[in-house]
Amino acid sequence: ILFFASLSALIALWQITTGSPVFSGRTLSTRGDFFRANGFFNNAMTYGHSMAQILPIAFALTIGQIAKRTRPLQFFFYALSLSLITLGSISTFTRGAWLACAFGCGYILLLKLKFKNFLRLVLWGSVLLVLVLIFTPKFTDALVGMFTHYKANIGRIKIWQVYWQVFLDHPLIGAGYHAFDYVAPRYFTSLRIHGEVFTHAHNNFLQFLAGSGILGLLSYLTFISYPFYAGFKKLKNISNESATTIYGLLGSQIAFHVGGLTECNFNDSEVKYFYLLIAALII
Repeated sequence: ILFFASLSALIALWQITTGSPVFSGRTLSTRGDFFRANGFFNNAMTYGHSMAQILPIAFALTIGQIAKRTRPLQFFFYALSLSLITLGSISTFTRGAWLACAFGCGYILLLKLKFKNFLRLVLWGSVLLVLVLIFTPKFTDALVGMFTHYKANIGRIKIWQVYWQVFLDHPLIGAGYHAFDYVAPRYFTSLRIHGEVFTHAHNNFLQFLAGSGILGLLSYLTFISYPFYAGFKKLKNISNESATTIYGLLGSQIAFHVGGLTECNFNDSEVKYFYLLIAALII
């Protein structure tokens, strides 16, 4: 997994500077002076949310090797993979995927470190981030433009407003999980929200609420909770080396769910199948 993710990151670094899609044949969108990389995929968000699940695994394995201070070649591979995957994730310019990476890795640190050491590491990481932004003005300009994109930010809020209203009208079993091609246009019209009609909620939990009601959301929450239960159960009975892998897999799960707060990544086949693979590895 790490090898192919690193390979895709090299492709992404080529894409972000040249704008060449390499595989997809689709024109890459831009962010300032850069292009949004999509790696092996047709969509930058699919690529971003896929990499967000892989990065915590590389992160856990890297810090695990630092703690052991053995097997230098293995440490080099993990560290190189982590660096490339991080750069690949950055090159997607996908805000939700970046937050997913941060929370996934932060969760791993919380599991492995004392809270005081965790806060100290977050502080130094914040200082490093500020320095990077100061000394890379072009990237900083692209970043500021992305986070202050009024139309995109307001558009996301309006989408959530639509799907919340669908839930209020169909609270118990929803309007139908795959019925939004028919349901959504009517709600966009009735709420006087103009522009593109989105047939997914840009949020996994709201998607289940609107599509399957409270019963559907409870079923989804039960489903996604079990890998965490299985993971923590295994942590009590395994060696430190195996625990490092479990930490990474749990961090990957956190990344998926945090990413699912701003994008309906459970509806994205490639992202969902990788999530299910990670869940299966934990169980």
